[in-house]
Amino acid sequence: MKRILQIFAAMAIALAACSCEGPMGPRGPKGEDGEGMNWEVLSLNCPANAWSKVDNGDGTYYYTAHFKVDALTKLICEEGNVSCFVVYSDGVQAVLPSVRYFHGADSDGDFYWQTSTDYEFAPGSVDVYYTTSDFYYQGDEPGVKNFRLVLQW
Repeated sequence: MKRILQIFAAMAIALAACSCEGPMGPRGPKGEDGEGMNWEVLSLNCPANAWSKVDNGDGTYYYTAHFKVDALTKLICEEGNVSCFVVYSDGVQAVLPSVRYFHGADSDGDFYWQTSTDYEFAPGSVDVYYTTSDFYYQGDEPGVKNFRLVLQW
């Protein structure tokens, strides 16, 4: 048994010591393209007057904006990936859902609130939602917002 191991060790050393390299052969024919990732990036621009205020019936509300997106197919919705980003005026982007925190002051003193921006999608459309933390704060309407939609399939 020891002799067999010595023979295998000698063969391994011999094979490792010899080089199997030679001159490079000619380049082969170009192959067919395989399946890969497809993607499309779209800009969704929402003017201030495009937001719809939705009343919850109890004095609270939120805002929504609807975008028609023909490129958003059933295939992408079911088997791909849809990502949405809000693009702020300084060019900074935040993936949705995005939560922002704010501070204000009035005659009653300091107050704090947050805004949430999120989205839903279906074949052919995207809906973006803008909500304040208590659904009530009257001073925070969405205004002009820009979004970046990334479709991958």
